[in-house]
Amino acid sequence: MRRFIGRIAGFACLATLMLAGNADAGPIMSFSQFGDGLVTGTTVGGTTTLTTSSSLGGASSKSVTISTIGTTQQSLAALETFTLVRSSSVASIDSVGQIVQGGYTGTVNFTNPAGGAVLLTVTFTSPVILSGVPGSGSATLTGNMSFTAPSTSPIVLLGALGGPGVTSAVGSGSFSFSQVTSPPGSATNGLTLTGSSVNNFQAALDSGTFSSAVVPEPSSVVMAGISVVAGLGCFGIRRLKAPRA
Repeated sequence: MRRFIGRIAGFACLATLMLAGNADAGPIMSFSQFGDGLVTGTTVGGTTTLTTSSSLGGASSKSVTISTIGTTQQSLAALETFTLVRSSSVASIDSVGQIVQGGYTGTVNFTNPAGGAVLLTVTFTSPVILSGVPGSGSATLTGNMSFTAPSTSPIVLLGALGGPGVTSAVGSGSFSFSQVTSPPGSATNGLTLTGSSVNNFQAALDSGTFSSAVVPEPSSVVMAGISVVAGLGCFGIRRLKAPRA
């Protein structure tokens, strides 16, 4: 009987370890430029600040189209607004010839153009990196980010932050800038440096993607715990079977 129970415990241990796993990283949202709008980088006193604006009206937001929420295709108009997106870190050229400046912090809000309701707030949770190859006409802003949205946002209603009703998540994101000129409006394509500072620049187009991090599934955590208990039970039964001295 003890031998039978020991075998069952062993099989339980193996099965639960096989079932335990991680949830995949999930897409949250992607967007692209719509109509006019600019992302501008301005360096003053060693601090580079990125701002959004309408190239026609001079507003502090720019128009974009949300093309996916989770895995669902969309065509949702939104306004993108950079708030206190800046870095005072030293910029340099890395081993592959990119201009790189880390240390970016700040938030980016996506709102409904009709009424201003927040759709998604993106917060840089660790220093985010601006990079671009001189002469390429493009640059990226990438790193770890957190994401929050109100319960009425389609981001939440479609479960893109981890399931219907979930209003926050952590993960990573990337903003891609194209038609980059430095100084703004010049014929020089891409980021440029003066000493260890990024020169003023302007991007006529931007797009981006956001994803949640890989996290353990609740069921996996429970099953992993059961596997430990089963394993201990197996070893315990074998110990009970040891001959007495």
